[in-house]
Amino acid sequence: MFGDLHLQFFKRVAAVVCHDLEAELMECDGGDDHVHMMITYPPKLSISKLVNTLKASTSKRLRNEFIDLRRTMISLCSGRDLTLRVLAEVPS
Repeated sequence: MFGDLHLQFFKRVAAVVCHDLEAELMECDGGDDHVHMMITYPPKLSISKLVNTLKASTSKRLRNEFIDLRRTMISLCSGRDLTLRVLAEVPS
C-alpha cells in the first residue's frame, strides 16, 4: 500500500503536525502497511491527543493527495491497529 512517495509525504505532514503540537518528529520510517515514528513531546501534551491528531491529519492529507490510497486508507486508519511504546527520560 505505502510506497516511497507516500512515506515521504507522510513524513512531511507528520513533522508539521508535531511542530504544531510543540512536539518533534525525530525519526520516521515504515513499510507497505505500517509506519514507525520516534517523537519527543512535552509533558503537557497527552499521548492520546498526539496520536489522534497524527492519525486524523495524516490520513486525511494522504487520502486527498493520493487517489490510490483513498479506499485502503479508510479501512486502515479507522481501526485500532496501533502499537505504542513510550520511552521516558527522567532528568537526574
